[in-house]
Amino acid sequence: MTVLEGIPEICTGVILLFVFALQLQWFPAAGAETAYAEKDFLAHVVDVGHHLALPLCTLVLAYFPGNFLLTRNSMIMVIMADYIKTARAKGLPPFRIRYVHAARNALIPVVTRFGLRLAFMITGALVVERINSYPGLGTLLYSAIQSRDLPVIQAVVLMSSLIILAIILALEFAYRIIDPRIQYAR
Repeated sequence: MTVLEGIPEICTGVILLFVFALQLQWFPAAGAETAYAEKDFLAHVVDVGHHLALPLCTLVLAYFPGNFLLTRNSMIMVIMADYIKTARAKGLPPFRIRYVHAARNALIPVVTRFGLRLAFMITGALVVERINSYPGLGTLLYSAIQSRDLPVIQAVVLMSSLIILAIILALEFAYRIIDPRIQYAR
């Protein structure tokens, strides 16, 4: 995971595009849907998903290792805490110690990182969009900046900000579910 964390998303995207789109030809190399194809709704959804597979895999491979490493390190820190030693001394089963006591406390930084990375993936995955020629918000913003289209720039920045704020608000509610003590903290 440490090696995967060190590989930038541009390299991952180019490798996936080269292998799966150009060599194996399992996925399309560009676009968000097959051009000029008339299909019913289900076939259209499948076609869009087929075009979305490589960009999505690129983003997952770029951000999953960091989440994995953070989860691991967070669990290591929590397992070394005194209350975990007390739970072991009381004779609780290891499964209960690991998943009821430790995982809940280790999950908060992981949920925070996941939420913020999800917001970034939705709003600003410009590199992946450019590699895969996928029309998204990053590509729209890039084109608007190139053509100096101020209203589009403002709209994209406003929508991105609202998406990020909505995700942060959802994270606040998720924190209360993960650890009920948070709602009593002042």
